[in-house]
Amino acid sequence: SYQYLSRYKQKENLDSFTFSPERIEGTEKECLECLMEFCGSTNPSWMELSNFTRFLNWQLRKCEKSVFCSPVVGKQFCGFKTFVIKFMVTMSKDFATPSLNISDESVPNEESNEMDSVLIQYQLRHRWEQESHPYIVFHAEDDSMEFLGFHIN
Repeated sequence: SYQYLSRYKQKENLDSFTFSPERIEGTEKECLECLMEFCGSTNPSWMELSNFTRFLNWQLRKCEKSVFCSPVVGKQFCGFKTFVIKFMVTMSKDFATPSLNISDESVPNEESNEMDSVLIQYQLRHRWEQESHPYIVFHAEDDSMEFLGFHIN
């Protein structure tokens, strides 16, 4: 994920880029800072970072296998793979961000505020019905893909 995210952050063209496991880039600190920047939470838990990274890695592997995101097709459809990766990052943020804010599960002290405390604990972090959620789905055979939630004007 770091190899892609660091290039994406620098606004590089990702059409011809391919992940290389042998190539070690950046320091551990730079990698963690980059993941934290893109994961979608201000102060992410380790679980949120892990979910973001695992989902994004899975999506990136599917992207690299797809004929539509191959370097050959990238020459004809300049910017397409970069476009796909932009939405994969968005999908990964959505996947990693819990809808409920349940960070404090302690029992309230006063009974009169108990109901308010319970409601605050389970407050929605973001409202799904009020936000756009575009997705790109790579089919299992890796030779087709589908766009969901895109509105083209």
